Amino acid sequence: MSEQQVASNGTLEFTAAEAGSLRFVGLSSGGAGTAAGDIAFAIRLQGGVAEVREAGSYRTEIGFGAGDVFGISVEGGVVRYSKNGSVFYTSATRTGHAGHAHVVMFNNGAAVDGVSVR
Repeated sequence: MSEQQVASNGTLEFTAAEAGSLRFVGLSSGGAGTAAGDIAFAIRLQGGVAEVREAGSYRTEIGFGAGDVFGISVEGGVVRYSKNGSVFYTSATRTGHAGHAHVVMFNNGAAVDGVSVR
């Protein structure tokens, strides 16, 4: 988990370093849990498919490859998910709290690059 937070306006951005392994990257306000459902707003990456998961619940998916850049942005409580700068999902669930970057890796060799919170 990051010390930095995304408050009412901000973005978590990261690059998918590889396309095969299972990992979740997102925003959470709780502790450093290791279960997928511990992340309030997440992108689940595995096998070239990126799924939006909110508190563990599936919302939508999009294909991806190594090197694609993902973002989870919060603007006035509205959460948007993007790939390579284009929004592919806007959450119906609003957030009223700050979130920390939270990453859970499920495979050896799983990786994300260029993680930033702004």
